[in-house]
Amino acid sequence: MKAQHVHPYNNARFWVFWRGAWVKLSLRQDQELCASWQAKDEEGYSYESFCWSHKGAMVFEEWSNGGSDCDGRIDRSGVSNCLLGELQAEPCIEPSESDTFNGAIIRRPNWQEATLTEIRDHSAEAANY
Repeated sequence: MKAQHVHPYNNARFWVFWRGAWVKLSLRQDQELCASWQAKDEEGYSYESFCWSHKGAMVFEEWSNGGSDCDGRIDRSGVSNCLLGELQAEPCIEPSESDTFNGAIIRRPNWQEATLTEIRDHSAEAANY
């Protein structure tokens, strides 16, 4: 799908998969929206955090996730970006009925990984791997 030209001062509207469901976000120019969760389970805990921001003709997604289980703790983080014209560029992977809105398949942003800040496996680090 060819990216469409979008004026950088338009609102950025796009879908994200959050906590098991698709959610549509709308960000004004220079607006930031953050969401996070954490939970305990029988082996430890897990967490996930996202901050989306609209700057110029781009949307940025800063993310981190990780947790701890019987194998130890692991943390990952990074930054991705997407041009405004590519916020609905990608169809859902293997779409199902839950991946539709008003009968149409939800299209997601074509995120480009700008940086993979860090993947830390704390157990491996302690064992000098």
